[in-house]
Amino acid sequence: MSSENTKIKPGWIKNEDENYFSSQAIDSKSVLTLIESQGYELLDFKQIWRHGHGALVKDNNKFFFKIASTKPIGKHTRNEVLWNENIFKNNTVNFQVPKIIKKGNLNDKFYYISQFIEAPSLGELSNFSISSDFSNCIQMIARSIIEIHSQPSFSMLFDFKDQPEKEFLDTVKEWSDDVKEHKEEVKELLEVVRKNFKSRYYPALNHGDLTPWHIHWEKGKDYICLIDAEHARSNWPMFYDLAYLSQRLIACCGEEKIAFTLIKEVFSLLKNTQKEIFKTSFVGAIAARAIGGFWDLENLPDQKNTAEKHMFLKELICSGKILDMISG
Repeated sequence: MSSENTKIKPGWIKNEDENYFSSQAIDSKSVLTLIESQGYELLDFKQIWRHGHGALVKDNNKFFFKIASTKPIGKHTRNEVLWNENIFKNNTVNFQVPKIIKKGNLNDKFYYISQFIEAPSLGELSNFSISSDFSNCIQMIARSIIEIHSQPSFSMLFDFKDQPEKEFLDTVKEWSDDVKEHKEEVKELLEVVRKNFKSRYYPALNHGDLTPWHIHWEKGKDYICLIDAEHARSNWPMFYDLAYLSQRLIACCGEEKIAFTLIKEVFSLLKNTQKEIFKTSFVGAIAARAIGGFWDLENLPDQKNTAEKHMFLKELICSGKILDMISG
């Protein structure tokens, strides 16, 4: 979605000053003045929906620049910075995040400058395939998902407050209420969410938006790089990131084989007690993400997905076959 001025108002957002879907045009001249005043050269700058992105250079080093187009969007950008700063200092093994160099405001628009990631995202790879190299990448992603859950506790800006289980279920219900064309499908999925999280909600740190486009990997490297953690929370349900990525791979990319391989790999790395949690938390989380997928399908016109793919995933979940992936 490349439009600079985009007006989208989800039903669950009551106040416009909380609307992180609607974007505004960013003044590129003001951005150039800001960048040059700090001693950087702006190599390129473009706005893609909610943010402006640019490549900078200073002292022969390349950097990344990101600026929110509105104040509500900026709060999510601040959340991303909070995630990066906390993760970066933890010296993670299987994944890295860009180091934040500088942060600030241009008028009321929050921005940051960070390390530039040269490796391509998985979404940019010309062909997904389970080659030996890519199998190693899948293993790194699986280990990273588990490593994220095990990070020392820190709070995020959008954490659920007093009752994470209730607040999560209320959130998913609001997503489902805003789906107009696939009400029966989301009704079935909502029942799966409620069934699997009833009195057994296990909160955990999650990236919150783990898509192929937010995972960068360079062939031969023994780690991946994660970006765009604007929706990170310390108390999403456990395995929410795995559910998010699996939903995207199946319903948006048509890459069921990779999704199933990843699901099986994560399960194989778990301790027995974690495996029991997985059987409810992952199923409930991927049902929630499938509801989100139907909302995307109806409201984000440039989504590269079809109702058929979403229906395929919905049937896997509601029939219970999604768990067959861990033994198939």
